[in-house]
Amino acid sequence: MNDAIDLEILEVFIQEAEELLLDFEEAALNLEQSWQQDRFDDLCRSAHNLKGSAQGTGLDGLGEFVHKVETLMELNLSADASGLKQSFSALLLCQDFMLTWVRSLHANAAHTPPYSNLLELWPKKIAA
Repeated sequence: MNDAIDLEILEVFIQEAEELLLDFEEAALNLEQSWQQDRFDDLCRSAHNLKGSAQGTGLDGLGEFVHKVETLMELNLSADASGLKQSFSALLLCQDFMLTWVRSLHANAAHTPPYSNLLELWPKKIAA
């Protein structure tokens, strides 16, 4: 993380990230209800925008985690993927974790909470 994150920029990031994560949750729930490509695209767009905003703000740990979630989404949530129910459970746990992380940035923007256990919840794995 960049030690010189401007507090105003951080505040704007937190507000935007909370909105993106609510969009992410809505897209995930919609996708779980009925798998459609446009719903999957909405979910991917929310994750991609969050990752880019985090990296642009200097929150490299968060950006790295979101990148891993994006990769897991591609592996586990495609139309022909098996284990969709388990994948959606993992996805929503990751969303909640990211929202909690974003909201904790007020107190400590430099802290990267451990997350490898969340990556293990997905049916198809990637390296932590």
